[in-house]
Amino acid sequence: DHPHLSQFYHSECEIEGDLHYVMNLVDRYIKFLVSEILRECRDSIFAITKDVSHLESFID
Repeated sequence: DHPHLSQFYHSECEIEGDLHYVMNLVDRYIKFLVSEILRECRDSIFAITKDVSHLESFID
């Protein structure tokens, strides 16, 4: 049904570096993913949720 995700995706990797480096890298990676999801799926997400501001604020 529409309120529930029909698929689940998982991303995993091993990163060399200290905690600060890894946290910065992961932050940039997640912002990139959210940006791409909005670019590709904004209309579909909005049609179901009527709001994408929570995603937009994440990448600002």
